Amino acid sequence: MKVLVKRSPSNSRITKRIATSNFNLTLYPVIIIWVLVGMYLGAIVNVFVLGALAVWGYQKRYSEILIAFIFMLLLSDSRHMALDFAKSTKMFYILVMASIMIFQLPSFRPFNKIYFHFIPFFIFAFISIIYADSAFQSMQRTVSYLLLILIVPNYVQAILKTKREQFFIDLNIFFLGLLFVGLVFRLMAPGVVMFAAGRYTGLLGNPNGLGIFLLLNFIIFTVSKSYYPKLFGTKFTIFAYSLMGISLILCGSRTALFTVFLFILFKETFKISRFLGLLLFFIILISAQLFIANVEAIITALNLQDYLRIETLATGSGRLFAFEVAWESIKENVFIGKGFGYTGELFVKFKDELSLLNHQGNVHNSFLTLWLDTGLWGLIAFVGAWFGYLIKWSQKVFLTIPIIYSIFFSSFFESWLSASLNPFTIQFLLIISIFYYFNENIISTKKKKIDYRRVKLRA
Repeated sequence: MKVLVKRSPSNSRITKRIATSNFNLTLYPVIIIWVLVGMYLGAIVNVFVLGALAVWGYQKRYSEILIAFIFMLLLSDSRHMALDFAKSTKMFYILVMASIMIFQLPSFRPFNKIYFHFIPFFIFAFISIIYADSAFQSMQRTVSYLLLILIVPNYVQAILKTKREQFFIDLNIFFLGLLFVGLVFRLMAPGVVMFAAGRYTGLLGNPNGLGIFLLLNFIIFTVSKSYYPKLFGTKFTIFAYSLMGISLILCGSRTALFTVFLFILFKETFKISRFLGLLLFFIILISAQLFIANVEAIITALNLQDYLRIETLATGSGRLFAFEVAWESIKENVFIGKGFGYTGELFVKFKDELSLLNHQGNVHNSFLTLWLDTGLWGLIAFVGAWFGYLIKWSQKVFLTIPIIYSIFFSSFFESWLSASLNPFTIQFLLIISIFYYFNENIISTKKKKIDYRRVKLRA
């Protein structure tokens, strides 16, 4: 898929735009100040955050507001106690983003309507609060998810209306910069970016989190290249994929390794032919049982048993036991959940048993988590909301099917999609919002202004 709305700039112009961008001059010093103030003065950082957002909002610098929010979510995922301020600041941040949007509504019109697909899900989510053990916590998490769905797509749309190419440059440079800084720490101060088990975490809280982050970075960079093929030069593209590849190998996340491989495999296959892509999917589906039965022998033959931690492969580092715990609880009430946050409360009871299996966290499955929290009806509405648009656009945008496969697989073995204010869900929402802008907003609201002879969609 290549979408060319206008002639992309040359590599030299792109390099110049990266070096002289006002975005670089305003964003990075500000977030560094936030980190330092937050580490030493705690909640006082909210004053600095409010000041920066007020200035950016007044100047309509929505790109800085959005990307700085992603950075705050990344800080909140850290296991370093010095960065704990971000866990409370992120909710304050999204409320300020909502306020800016309300006061500047004309700048956000026409509104992004992705939230329409989520209405059934939120109906069931709010009903589930009635049955929650901690109603306040459940309400807070439900509202935070609602705010994320209402706010982020509209910020993306407001940004793309005025600076499409520059936004893709700024966003990808930001993600690659985070990966680069993580690797610098790996060389200079490895203790900062290493997990207890000796695995690399980058600037994230754990290796699996870095793996999810890399999968989504990989997809966003690929989507950017698909819409503007000449936006990044060949050397920079090689550098970007190499940086992501090195980080992926170092983190050692089996789920991330497989999902990135799955995305690349289906992307290249669907690029050739939709029929071949679907055929490959059914071949993998049919042969999955055979592969699972022989996976340990394959890993041993490749001499990767230590790297892929073959001793925990059979139990998925405790995931199978976690799945059993979740399923037993689901059977008690299939259709109605017990509110956002219930899964975390449930798994506290099994913390010791899971620790013996080298398992940390809860069920590590977004769909089981949503089933526990919002019930079967909530889960169905949730899946339909997230993947409905991608399925709709799959006829004209071949990348959507590989994205569905890889995101679905990642969500099946990690719980990230069931939570709102983490550095992962917002990236998937960015992807959906970008597709929405190019496939819904441009076509429907600018039908009379677009010269279709200059717009090319290629598979």
